[in-house]
Amino acid sequence: MSEKKPGGNDPCRCGSGKKYKHCHMAEDERAEEERTAPALPRSPEYFERMRSVVGPPQMRSDEVGPPRRS
Repeated sequence: MSEKKPGGNDPCRCGSGKKYKHCHMAEDERAEEERTAPALPRSPEYFERMRSVVGPPQMRSDEVGPPRRS
């Protein structure tokens, strides 16, 4: 059983007393867009750009392994 989507002029479901279009409509539309957007494949160039921004992967202190040398 699915809930009926409120119209823009309906009262917002949160009980604020505002119209839905002035309260939660934009947030709901963004969430729906994120749910339905296809996942984009990541190219090797994407990972290289991210590496230049955040640096190489680092071992977390809770991971098991030999200590890293500086």
